[in-house]
Amino acid sequence: MTCSRRSLACSLVTAGLSFGLAVLPHDALLAQSRLDAVTQIPTIREFLADGGFGERHPAAPIELEQFGRLAGIWKGTQEMRRQDGTWAVVGPAIWTWCYTLGGFAVQDLWYQAEDELPAYLGDLGHDYLPSALRTFDVRTQKWRIAWTANGMGRTPGDDFGTMEATWDGDEMVLTGPPNDYGLQRVRFADILPDSFTWISEFSGDDGETWMAVMRVTATRLR
Repeated sequence: MTCSRRSLACSLVTAGLSFGLAVLPHDALLAQSRLDAVTQIPTIREFLADGGFGERHPAAPIELEQFGRLAGIWKGTQEMRRQDGTWAVVGPAIWTWCYTLGGFAVQDLWYQAEDELPAYLGDLGHDYLPSALRTFDVRTQKWRIAWTANGMGRTPGDDFGTMEATWDGDEMVLTGPPNDYGLQRVRFADILPDSFTWISEFSGDDGETWMAVMRVTATRLR
């Protein structure tokens, strides 16, 4: 197996584990080794500068906990829909969440190692790192989200966008302005303390029908 030094898989193999290996509850030592390998990734160490995930400020809206409860480190399995409607796993990722701005906002960092990038990203020549800053607007009762990334777009400015989000039933639903493909929405669904599903959907008929095109199954590591 030939990997770059920053490869997520290599980090985990160095810790004596395969990335996809299921860790049984009684294997606490192995679970800790796996987590230690993740937290040694330089980008994640930098993102969690104080080593923790923060907490909501007492004066911040209580709704901040809708996203804030995801604070921690998650293993993500990313899938894309094929033209025949079936799903294909396209790569692993580490998804880290924390409170920021003194506990008045929530930020996340998506990490995919350079040598494990999905084919649709092409040859970036570096790790892929999208990040979003999320704040709750008490006037509109909506989340306001600004995101950026480090190289998915091929022209300046492509790696930035804004979305709004609302809590709908037991899901968080994000919407953004139309793009070349039509309307887009993102759903955080099946949210449990140690797992959730992220689903990206598009509509070509002004929201009458939606098709899921990408999804991520997330499992908490810490």
